[in-house]
Amino acid sequence: MHQEPLTAYFPSARPLDILEEYWGYSQFRFCQEQVINNILEGNDCLVVMPTGGGKSICYQIPPLVLDRVCIVVSPLISLMEDQVAALNARRLSAAFLGSAQNSRQVKDDAWTGKYQFLYLTPELATSSGPALASLHKRRGIALVAIDEAHCVSEWGHDFRPDYRRLGTLRDALPGVPIVALTATATPRVREDIVRNLGMHRGAGRFVESFERTNLHFAVRQKTSVAEAASELKEAAARNRGQRGGVKRCKPLALAVLQVPSTLIYALTTKEVDEIATYLNQPTVLNGRAGRYHAKMTPKERREAHTAFMRDDLDVLVASVAYGKCFA
Repeated sequence: MHQEPLTAYFPSARPLDILEEYWGYSQFRFCQEQVINNILEGNDCLVVMPTGGGKSICYQIPPLVLDRVCIVVSPLISLMEDQVAALNARRLSAAFLGSAQNSRQVKDDAWTGKYQFLYLTPELATSSGPALASLHKRRGIALVAIDEAHCVSEWGHDFRPDYRRLGTLRDALPGVPIVALTATATPRVREDIVRNLGMHRGAGRFVESFERTNLHFAVRQKTSVAEAASELKEAAARNRGQRGGVKRCKPLALAVLQVPSTLIYALTTKEVDEIATYLNQPTVLNGRAGRYHAKMTPKERREAHTAFMRDDLDVLVASVAYGKCFA
């Protein structure tokens, strides 16, 4: 089936107007505007931009200009859920598909073009070529965004093998721009991304510095859970000082002392459970610690993630499943 490239478009609104209407910003940051214009001209793009730099804006605005569907491939279930919720809060229709999506209605609506933003796991994306081609013919697909694109090169084989096969989307959607986005990519990795995704020779390449001068990383070995809890108490005290003090009730109850949002990683699911149980004692976090690991049900994991993001939990104790977000 022949599919026309997106070289001719007649926007009803300028990208900047859409940015202001839905996101409330009066100007673009970094290379956002150049990326958007390249996509609207039908070009593939590789975007390397720091976390928090606004990569999502680059692929979320073109579909609104063109009134077509945006396909986003992401390896993280929790990230997809967060972005769908954020788009819905802006009155934009969005949904995600994957093993964590239990609604038959959402799945049916997604493939008929009801949602302007459709998030897919890489496994589903690589197995849905015919469905994507049908969606493009029926509704029109503005672009395919590959989030966390470094997975294609650096750890695609170990993390998500299907990331290495996302280039097959070019065969299913030959005229649709592919936009690869990441915050981490060396020159060698960038070349590997472009090659593996089958991006066109003239693909736009936009590389911003991903140095974050406002972030500090430190590694400190802990010999016991009690030692880690003690450091949380110290952090709570510092947090209290920055906020001008809080009402004291139970001297040892860290929740009262306003523990800053903290993510604790453990090597095994058993350690996750043990640490969370310890922290949830009345004299420690008093129930304000959650847990997240692959042996929990998808519903339990979603609830833990949501509670942590909403600040219903001060601490989330997790295995590496929180990074991979198994569902």
